[in-house]
This record gives sequence, structure tokens and C-alpha cells, in this order.
Amino acid sequence: MFINQAYKGDNTWWRVLITTLLTAGVLIANFIMVFIMSKEELDQVYESMEEVSNNLSLLINLSPFVFLLTLLFLLVRNLHKRSDMQIKTAH
Repeated sequence: MFINQAYKGDNTWWRVLITTLLTAGVLIANFIMVFIMSKEELDQVYESMEEVSNNLSLLINLSPFVFLLTLLFLLVRNLHKRSDMQIKTAH
């Protein structure tokens, strides 16, 4: 049922490529930046995160995922011409 939803909407290859690059690209770029940063810069970031309260730290760490999920929903709805109901449910 849910897999049948994949065939609905406009799924041309370039739309899938744009959606993948925009959503995964942001996450991969962030991942690469961690490897590019020096040990001193990483230690400084870790020290600054220790000064922040636990709740605020959780919010800071979850915010990129909220942004990416929102971006994914907007791209699928607008670029692939899917309704909100088709994105969230199997009906």
C-alpha cells in the first residue's frame, strides 16, 4: 500500500536528484565540516556545548533534523506535486 504511493506524483529523474541533493547535501556538508575542523576547534565546540543547559543543547542538536524534514516535505509537496495526505499516510 505505502509503496504504491511512490508511483504517484511527478517522479522524473531530475526532480528526485534535486530533492536528494538538497536534503542529503546539507547533512553531508555538515558531516564533512566535522572532519575538516582541527582538534582544537572541535574541543572548543565541545567546551561551549558543555556550558549550555541540557534542554537547549537538545534543541540545538535536533534543529538541523527539523529543518531537513521540513525541507523534504516542502520539496516533495511542491516539486513532486504530492498532497500532504499522500506524504504522511498510505491512503
